[in-house]
Amino acid sequence: MAILICCTLFCTGCQGIEKPRGELDKTEYIIDIASVAGLWNISNFERFENEKLTLSTFRDIEGLLPTKYEQFLDLIFYEDGTCRQLYEVPVLALGDEYARLYCTINWSFDAESSTITLVNNNIKAEYDTFAKTTLKILHYNDGEFILEGLQPTPYSCANTYYRLYGTIGNAKKLSEYESEYKDEKLYPKFEDPYSK
Repeated sequence: MAILICCTLFCTGCQGIEKPRGELDKTEYIIDIASVAGLWNISNFERFENEKLTLSTFRDIEGLLPTKYEQFLDLIFYEDGTCRQLYEVPVLALGDEYARLYCTINWSFDAESSTITLVNNNIKAEYDTFAKTTLKILHYNDGEFILEGLQPTPYSCANTYYRLYGTIGNAKKLSEYESEYKDEKLYPKFEDPYSK
């Protein structure tokens, strides 16, 4: 019994030492990249509303599907200024075997401010308040990154931003993703009320 109490006290004490993810020092980012081009895999995210952490995958949240316009979509940046947002749709919605699609948007990178600008020109005018967004690179080192901001969306994201955690995929993984995800324009059965 004494051992159990000691273990409990030890574990409780250790929990207070670790710095919560939501308290990342925004000035401690490291930029060491020659190009943004490539596959950016999002493995975890945190959502902040009015500067308060409201959702975190670090809390073992399950069942989040990366559907179109979600803020935690994997991205493939190409050197021609186009970017693929990778998302999934239930197979029944398409009526065939393809459930993985991509939406093509535009991007640019400002190295001085370490900011990626994303633009979705296909969002209808009545929903385009957040059609142009930015993701600031808070941290990048040895293939691991932390981004902060928003991906383009037709939904209102006032006073909201996301912190995205992930890694850059290697050439093999990039090739796999490019073959697995299909252009959404090839599937007219997929209806998107927010796109032109």
